[in-house]
Amino acid sequence: MGYRSEVAYLIMFNEQEVYNQFKVQYKLDPKFERCWEDDHDNPHSSVRLQFDDEKCRVKFEAHDVKWYDTYDDVRCHHDLLTLADEYHEKYNCVDWTFVRIGEEDGDVERQFGGLGDASMYLYPVSSIQWSE
Repeated sequence: MGYRSEVAYLIMFNEQEVYNQFKVQYKLDPKFERCWEDDHDNPHSSVRLQFDDEKCRVKFEAHDVKWYDTYDDVRCHHDLLTLADEYHEKYNCVDWTFVRIGEEDGDVERQFGGLGDASMYLYPVSSIQWSE
């Protein structure tokens, strides 16, 4: 089965026009084609990329997935975060955070970009669970 992870990221925009431009570039640029497969509203999917036009944000969630940097679909999502960085450098109104939690204890990866505000909306949480 391979090593599995839980993955999420959030990209937030403070300006509607910049968000709209980002969304258009995402839809038109062929390098994001692998991300399009996750761009749907299927509530039963373990992988979902959503554009929230009202709140000017992009949300991604993936549960129980193989998240290897060498995979095309994973590279596509990293490229989308790189594009968010480019938009922040150009317009100074973009913020993003990325969280990956692996199967092993302590395997938590966090990345941030932009203004630094998105990390208060998406963060890892530890808990204790009982199994009998």
